[in-house]
Amino acid sequence: MKLFVQEHKWKITSQMLMVQMNENILSGLRFAPSSTIHINTTRNYLKELGYTYAKVKKRIYIDKYEREDVIAYQKIFLEQISELEHRMPVFSEDNLEEETWLNNPLILVTHDECIFLAYDKSQSLWIPNGEQLLRKKGNGRSIHISDFLTDVCGRLALSDEI
Repeated sequence: MKLFVQEHKWKITSQMLMVQMNENILSGLRFAPSSTIHINTTRNYLKELGYTYAKVKKRIYIDKYEREDVIAYQKIFLEQISELEHRMPVFSEDNLEEETWLNNPLILVTHDECIFLAYDKSQSLWIPNGEQLLRKKGNGRSIHISDFLTDVCGRLALSDEI
């Protein structure tokens, strides 16, 4: 039984263990055919083997923007952008369509992306005590949205002529 639970460490369910016990283990020990283990018994076995039934929480992945190396790079980036800002087009405060173009202008293009996950996997499972389940980033189907943005034309897109 322990070997079966270890082999199915992150996929084990009390139902799966009950079927294994009733169809394979007990029949191999030549118990009477009517001898079966109830699902509550397998839950107790899993607890005795050091498993806890827990709900896996949906969590939002957030980059660690407060890390020292990231903050240092942000400062360098902002200094470089401020040095180039005088070459970027300027829009009036009242009307964003009016702009002032300089000679040899630079257009800042930013990139943004987001991934929406379906979380198709089971939300509750038996977890070995003292261990943490690391799920793959892509839990089920996902939609990846990515876009390039500019102050000049908004979303950057190819024209129909290309």
